[in-house]
Amino acid sequence: MKLLTLMCILLGGHVSADTFILTAEERAAQIEGLATWNKFADDGWTHLPREEAIRELSSGLRKTSPLRTTYTVPEKAEIHEKLRNAFLTIPGYAEYYRDRVLEAREQLEKVRAGTRTDMLEGTAAHHVLSAQGDCFGTLSLLPSAETIRVLGEFLDDHRGWRDPHPGMTETEREWLKIEVPNSYKAANALQFLPIVGKPFPKTKWRKDYSKEEIAIWKQWYDEIKEGRRTFRFEGDPVEYDLNGPAPKEKLERLALAEKRDGKREARHRGPEFAPSSEAQVPSQAPLVALLVACAAVLGSLVWYFRRANNS
Repeated sequence: MKLLTLMCILLGGHVSADTFILTAEERAAQIEGLATWNKFADDGWTHLPREEAIRELSSGLRKTSPLRTTYTVPEKAEIHEKLRNAFLTIPGYAEYYRDRVLEAREQLEKVRAGTRTDMLEGTAAHHVLSAQGDCFGTLSLLPSAETIRVLGEFLDDHRGWRDPHPGMTETEREWLKIEVPNSYKAANALQFLPIVGKPFPKTKWRKDYSKEEIAIWKQWYDEIKEGRRTFRFEGDPVEYDLNGPAPKEKLERLALAEKRDGKREARHRGPEFAPSSEAQVPSQAPLVALLVACAAVLGSLVWYFRRANNS
């Protein structure tokens, strides 16, 4: 790992794909790996059974995600898009993941109720966590009406919610990590999707949502479900409802309703009690502080090596 990458990690900075400086051999290996995923996105997945194709496409999609450093060359963005487009042609992909999560949760409930005795509670909880990781980690990378529909229905599933408190035992603290409500996971997946005008504009992965904040996402979703709102994704001019591209008649009806009610704000504006746009403007202070710290560390390293060479 090169000096710049190491400095950013030590200073707690974000390491993007551009941060990594690869050797010729490392770059060649990554290009070769991406070529395999490129071929798979073209037609390789079409020869597999549906569930296997979903699992393999998910693997490629997540490995080429902006959040992952499995591949750090710029070419990964194009392959990620091809894998995503292939994935979105599979009808019912989101329901597949929904069903996995609900089935795992049902088994955990059976263990706790004593109707299933061949599995430990901790094991069942880890099965839920694994299914959640596959589900929400994948859906957060698939902007579509089907994705929004499935994630939205999870927003009131608070099963397993635990509020931390000062007197918590070590076991209780451990369960905070093991059992995470579907509502919390769904809100984070929605947050990461490139939704225009989301209730919480800043794209921040793994936001520590409260139930009150999840309720804001739920209100946003309910307005779509009730036909009072549409949504769209960054880079896509199409307005969607939960069934796909919104019909022209619905868009005209919403436009008339806005005009009649004197609400000329965009339909994508968050609920009225969501944080204001002014409060969401990111501060430049953390970036300035990181740059100053990097400069200080770099200066120290230069001084150290000069001293070492002179001694």
